[in-house]
Amino acid sequence: MFLTPAVRNLLLANVGLLLIPNLLGRAGFFKEVLGLHFLQSPLFSPYQLGTYMFMHDGFMHLLFNMLGLVFFGSWLERAWGLQRFLMFYFVCGIGAGLLYMGVNYWELHGMLADQAAFMESPTADGFLDFVRQYYHSYRDYLPFADKLSANPSNATLLDAARMQVNAIVQARLAGSMIGASGAVYGIILAFGLLFPNAEMFFFPLPFPVKAKYVVLFYGATAVYGVIRQAEGDNVAHLAHLGGMLFGWLMVRVYDGQAGR
Repeated sequence: MFLTPAVRNLLLANVGLLLIPNLLGRAGFFKEVLGLHFLQSPLFSPYQLGTYMFMHDGFMHLLFNMLGLVFFGSWLERAWGLQRFLMFYFVCGIGAGLLYMGVNYWELHGMLADQAAFMESPTADGFLDFVRQYYHSYRDYLPFADKLSANPSNATLLDAARMQVNAIVQARLAGSMIGASGAVYGIILAFGLLFPNAEMFFFPLPFPVKAKYVVLFYGATAVYGVIRQAEGDNVAHLAHLGGMLFGWLMVRVYDGQAGR
């Protein structure tokens, strides 16, 4: 049978948690409760480190992750067995979430400190510095910043600036991460380490590609995504790298256990 037991059950769980909330008309509620929120957010709960990887933002998001799970994960489950594979999957997923949360905790700590400083002493330059650093489409705020600069003592404008800074912070705190990508990236890395010379075909390439080069491609795109941080890009590239990092660590652990 092509699908191994753990892969099949993970696939069913992921598909079910996309279909059921949408059929009930409660997709937003499920994502809010089960998605992984930032540590400083009032919406954060520890259990989200285990649940976020079963939630997806639509069919295409689910499809790409499940293709990776099915095609690469089944090989690993056959090589390691069900228990070791499930341990690997959840360590990669939870590890990716922890790395993502850790980096965002550090970034949000600075953001909240800058927010507090601005609230205490709001200025046009301070407002512009804040939106440039923490809001991708900061150009939307340039007309307001110019107006505030021309009227630096206007109480109404200063209150409006405070409200907009608060809105940016609250929007960031309300954000969350969902998807099995961290666990799947760990699976892809492990497959490349265990079967580096396995050849695969990828449409539309007319020639096979070895698994080790597939891993390099996935890793390079994740690094590029983290460095570039394109406007409007809501992909958690850092979580992808976290999944690969924990995947590498788990393969080393399993190799050490096999050598005893």
